[in-house]
Amino acid sequence: MKKHFLFFILLSGFLLNAFAQEKNMNLISFDRIVSLKGKPMNFKGRTATNDNPETKLFFRHGKIVLKNKNEELKVFDVKSRKLVFKLGTWSLREYVDFYSPRLFAPIEDSLLCYIEDGGIIYEVNHRGVVRKTGLRSYSYDFEFGGNLERIISDFVKMEGDSILFAGYSKRYGKNLFLTCNEGNKVETEELDFPLNLDTKATDSFVPYHGSFSVRPDRKRGVYAYYYYPVVRILDLERGGMKTVWQEGKGFDFNTLKKADCARYNTNYCLGCYAGEKYIYVLQAAGSLYDQLDKGNPVYVEQYDWEGNPIQKMKLDKAGHAFCVDEEHGRIYLAERFNAKTSQIFEYEYPL
Repeated sequence: MKKHFLFFILLSGFLLNAFAQEKNMNLISFDRIVSLKGKPMNFKGRTATNDNPETKLFFRHGKIVLKNKNEELKVFDVKSRKLVFKLGTWSLREYVDFYSPRLFAPIEDSLLCYIEDGGIIYEVNHRGVVRKTGLRSYSYDFEFGGNLERIISDFVKMEGDSILFAGYSKRYGKNLFLTCNEGNKVETEELDFPLNLDTKATDSFVPYHGSFSVRPDRKRGVYAYYYYPVVRILDLERGGMKTVWQEGKGFDFNTLKKADCARYNTNYCLGCYAGEKYIYVLQAAGSLYDQLDKGNPVYVEQYDWEGNPIQKMKLDKAGHAFCVDEEHGRIYLAERFNAKTSQIFEYEYPL
């Protein structure tokens, strides 16, 4: 454990210099746009509830983990279309197993996923057994220092007992943080990796909200911005980053003074996934409210790890939660949930 701890301390120092300098910035467009029609999966044991921003899908080893409001955390087998495990209840009320769980991928093949809840990390094995680990996703000082847990963008389990995530930075609005667990000692360190895209209001985290994901080998990561048509590719092994821009406007800083500023800004990214070969970004043109209220179809953009656009896939359903089975060329989208017709749809995409 000590070896891994020292490695990431060294990595943090390296990033202080390497990540601060951006390699280049490209303006891209997609020449290849394909339309995909989804197939309803009709999972046995699936119940439907109203759509909500906390809906999440997670795919690993032929199974989909569903997090949806007023449902237990559920695991479905893709091949048999059956509910195989229930992982626990969750909501912001008493007598539940989790309050605000977040799913993220382990490195270990023996595990299905991790569940993070308020700083505490649980592991789930392939038999659906949930066990509390001794790891924390962030230190107590981190949250009590003003960096609220709800501001964090996605956790990533790195080698050893280290956790990487994007969180609120007083210097940059959003930055990468690394939590090192060593015995009973937990330290969260801010890396000098600014995720702000504008010199304005760098102390505000809202404009730089996004989705963070890391490739399975943990050598590269991707950060896709909710309110900018921008994807940043991060070289976690050698340092440096590449910023890929598309046409479109960014965040309107004047809306920060309004009660619900997200309603007045265009939503681009709804989530991202770092595959072994490619990057996948779920996109919606328009505000998230319009996308959900009007049922507009969404897109999945595919990039290689150099930031080159591969294809843009138009899905025939509305939704803001997805996951990808890159090995078999499948995209899974959680449709706008409603009491009667909600589904998880499977899309086969051209490889």
